[in-house]
Amino acid sequence: MKRKANYELLRIVSMMMIVCLHLLDKGGLLTPYGADQSNLSDMTVFEHLRWLLEALCVMSVNAYILVSGFWGYESRKNTLLKAACLWGRVLFYSVGICLVALLAGVCLRSDLTGSDWIAMLFPASADVYWFATCYLVVLLLRPILNAGVAALEQKQFRSVLIVFFVALSAVNTFVPYQFPYDHAGHDPLWMIFVYLVGAYLGKYGFGILDRGWKALAGYVGMALGMWGMQLALAVVYGQTGKLGAFIHRSYQDNSVWALGGGIALLALFHRIRIREGLAAGIIRVIAEATFGIYLIHEHPLIRYKWQQWLGITEISADGFLLPHIAGCVITMFVICGAIELVRIYIMKAVCRKLPMKKGVRE
Repeated sequence: MKRKANYELLRIVSMMMIVCLHLLDKGGLLTPYGADQSNLSDMTVFEHLRWLLEALCVMSVNAYILVSGFWGYESRKNTLLKAACLWGRVLFYSVGICLVALLAGVCLRSDLTGSDWIAMLFPASADVYWFATCYLVVLLLRPILNAGVAALEQKQFRSVLIVFFVALSAVNTFVPYQFPYDHAGHDPLWMIFVYLVGAYLGKYGFGILDRGWKALAGYVGMALGMWGMQLALAVVYGQTGKLGAFIHRSYQDNSVWALGGGIALLALFHRIRIREGLAAGIIRVIAEATFGIYLIHEHPLIRYKWQQWLGITEISADGFLLPHIAGCVITMFVICGAIELVRIYIMKAVCRKLPMKKGVRE
C-alpha cells in the first residue's frame, strides 16, 4: 500500500526544515542568548527573528518520526531487511563521501586517523549520524512496538504515553536541572516514544487538532511558546545571572514545544488532500530521497562546510537574510536529493537483475 502523498509531502518539508536548522546553527547565524548578561539588549530584532525561524523548524525531526509511527504501526514488512538496507545506505555515504573527498583533494589522507576510518566503517555503532542510529534501533524494535500497540486498549496506551511524556518531555522542559538521561531527544528512547505517539495518532486520531486551522494554530503556538520561553529565561539571566545553562532548553527535540509542534504539523498535513496523479508521483519520488539528503549534508566532512560553500558565512550579520537562507536550503536540498535519486536508480537497476522475492525493495 502506497503512502498518501500528503504524508510524503510532510517528509519533504520536514527534511527541508532540518537542512534549515543545520544552516542556521552550524552556519553561525544564531547569536546565543545569555552569552553574557548584557547580551539580550545588544541583539538586533533580526537576530531574534532568526531564533523564531529556528523554532518554526525544530518540530521537523519529531514530525519525520511521527509519520513513521502513523503509518508503520500496522506494517508487517520484513523489518530486518529494511534495517539492513538502511544500514547499507548509511555505510554507503559514510565511506563513499570520504573516498570522494580524498580523490578530489578536498581531504588529505593525513587528515583522517585510524579512529576516523573505524567510525566511518561502523557508522551506526560509532554514532556518526545520531538520527540514523536512533532510527535503526526503532526499526529493529518495530515488531515489538507494533505488537504492543495492537495489544493495548486505548486507555492503557494513553496512560503509558502520558507517563513517558511527563518523564521524557515535561520534566526535561520545565525543571531547571540536567537529568542524566536527558540527551535533548538525541537518543533511541525518545525516538521510540515519538514513534508510539505517531502510532497512537494513526490508530485513534488527532482529537482537538481535527481541523486544519486548529493544527496550524497549534504549530505556530508551539513555535511561539518555544521562542518565548527562551526569551523569558534570557531576561531572567540578564537580571539575576541565574538559569543561564537552561536558556536554550525549550529548543531541544524532547521539549514539550517541539513534540507539540511536530504533532500539529502531522495534523496539518493530515488535512491536506493531494489527488493521485503526476504531482503525487513526483512527491513520492522526492520523499524517497529525503533520508539520503540527511546522510549527505550531515556527513562529518561536510556538516560544517556546506554553509561556507554556499556563502552564508560571508553575509553581514545585519538583516534577517530570509531570501538567502531559503536559497541555500533549496540549493542543498536539490543537490543532495539529485545525488540520492541517482543512487536509488542505480540500486534498483542492480536489484532487478538479482534473484529477489517479489516486492522486496530498498
